This record gives sequence, structure tokens and C-alpha cells, in this order.
Amino acid sequence: MVTPLRPSAADRRRPTPWDALAAVLVLALAAVLALALFRPPHNSGTVLTITQDGAEVAQYDLSALDGPLDVEVLGDYPLTVTLSPGGAAVTAHTCPGGDCARASLTAGKPGQLICLPNHTIITLGGRSSEIFDAVTG
Repeated sequence: MVTPLRPSAADRRRPTPWDALAAVLVLALAAVLALALFRPPHNSGTVLTITQDGAEVAQYDLSALDGPLDVEVLGDYPLTVTLSPGGAAVTAHTCPGGDCARASLTAGKPGQLICLPNHTIITLGGRSSEIFDAVTG
């Protein structure tokens, strides 16, 4: 039995520019598919919750807002929180020392604003976001 000889390197076919284009297109398609699968939905279910003294005071669905909405948070040191589809910001406060001044949250980066003098926690996140269960200080 005779073993077939392997063709020499000079006889093998080399990649063409069309092969490179096909490889780039496959990689681009894979990247677009990965972005579509792993990107969080835009503003879907972004909820702002206001908690004061451990009790939920109000909850707002930011994706349902058409424009800015000013919300008054009462307490020892009242706050004004301006809500918009893109997030929330403290626009007026009476806190001593200005701890709550110019604080904001954006829908792309959920988080919390905590105003200790007013015992207020403003949480921006999804419907299943976790909030702190205690405030110290």
C-alpha cells in the first residue's frame, strides 16, 4: 500500500482578499449579535423609590415620564427632587451642611442618594433592585 504524498507548499492555495473579507464579516456579525443579546433594555423598568424613616413614601416609573417632574420630599429638612426619563437630581434642599446639594442619579448607572439629616433614601434601579435595609450615622 502506497501512502499518498502531501502536496508541496508551493502547490497549496493561499488565502485571497475575499477570504479576509469573509472573516471580517463573520466577526462583525458575531459582535453585533453579542451586543444585541447582552445589552440591557433602554430605560425599561427604571424605577425611582423614595424611602423615609424605613417606609416607602413614593415610587415612580421613570420610563413613563414625558418630561421633568418636581417631587417634594417632606421631613425635618425638605428636599425637591426633579425626575426625568434620564434620571433624578436633588434641585433644592434645606439640609444643614449641604450634603444633598447637586446630587444626581442617571438611568444608565442606578444607585442611591442618601440624605441622613432627613432620613431619606432615594433609590434608582430596576423593579427588582435591592435597597439598604438600614441607615447608620
